[in-house]
Amino acid sequence: MPARTATARVPALAIPAISLPDDVRRRLKDLERDSLTEKECVKEKLNLLHEFLQTEIKNQLCDLETKLHKEELSEVISRNRTCIGLTPGLDLVWGAMGH
Repeated sequence: MPARTATARVPALAIPAISLPDDVRRRLKDLERDSLTEKECVKEKLNLLHEFLQTEIKNQLCDLETKLHKEELSEVISRNRTCIGLTPGLDLVWGAMGH
């Protein structure tokens, strides 16, 4: 009896589904109606999808950078409040300085 070889399982990547906006879908369908060769049609579709994905990724990165910046600011503010609260009399000094 031949030995069974185990098939390697590749873990699925957690990639969020991106739905195409209506205008991109419409443009993709329009390309099929144009008098392009199959190769030209595929090339144009790839260009269109590349353009959309590039914009989508830039937007997502910008959103993530904004969230990260807000979290970093929150941590700094929280840390500063903790430090001020742990330093006896510092609130009196700040008050005397007009802060």
